[in-house]
Amino acid sequence: MTEVRTTTISSTETRTVTSLHVKVSTSHQEITIPGPPPSVIISDQKWNPPVLTLYLYNSGESGEITIAISVNGYSGRQRFHIGAGDTLTLTLNLGRPFTQIPVVQIVDQKPDSVVQTQTIKVPWTQTITTRLVRVVTSQSLWTRTMWTTTSVTVKDVANVLAVVIGKHVDPSFNMIITMIGAAIGLSGVVTLISMTKRKPKEPREEVARGLFEIKVVVKDEGKVIALEVEPQFTIGSVLEAVAGELNLKKAEYILAFGSRTFGENELQATLGDIGAKSGGTLELRRIQIADQRSVRGGSY
Repeated sequence: MTEVRTTTISSTETRTVTSLHVKVSTSHQEITIPGPPPSVIISDQKWNPPVLTLYLYNSGESGEITIAISVNGYSGRQRFHIGAGDTLTLTLNLGRPFTQIPVVQIVDQKPDSVVQTQTIKVPWTQTITTRLVRVVTSQSLWTRTMWTTTSVTVKDVANVLAVVIGKHVDPSFNMIITMIGAAIGLSGVVTLISMTKRKPKEPREEVARGLFEIKVVVKDEGKVIALEVEPQFTIGSVLEAVAGELNLKKAEYILAFGSRTFGENELQATLGDIGAKSGGTLELRRIQIADQRSVRGGSY
């Protein structure tokens, strides 16, 4: 008799790890602001009708100066530019030989505009959840086989038959009994139990993919956007993130990596597909008329 049994034990272990990354997005913007003001005085003036000569000195920075002139009911204004620390001689012909000496006043001094680069830092956070699943399956297979053999002599069989049928058995029948006894085999009871176990399966683990940082240059805006991405991020997701950061219309821009640009049909390509790595730089370009043919299918 053989008995076969299989024992299977499965266990699943799930572990969730959540990490919070705090990043700062940096962009640069050029702004125009008023510079330091000029400081102009009239150091001297000469009146030789109808010509008025003014001698000016600027102890400040460059800018635009406005002077007012009045004489014998006549009034007018003159505007001129003077450099930082300059002296300036103005010769004005008033057109008529007025008898009175003109009255001259500086009524306005405007500084020149200067361009400054302003750095804007925007902090943002990213939450990453990693789910680690470990499955362990253990299976055991075992069998048990039992053989039972009883040995009797020919004489014992003949005696039993004689009792049953009430007379002695013919010698030829004893030979048949002998052959049957030999076929039965050795005496005794043999019990064999074998156990076979299967090697447990190796646990499987799922591990989150790594992050890396790329930069996106936006020349039209004078900005550089730093992004933390994964290899499976698509071109479309990067384009949407940058356009959202700068409040731009996504449909008016395309992304470029090296000599390659990505049109509408390539927005599903991943950063891993195009070979972008940590520290890589992409460029956000405004779609020009000459680019209309290449935008639909991308260019190489």
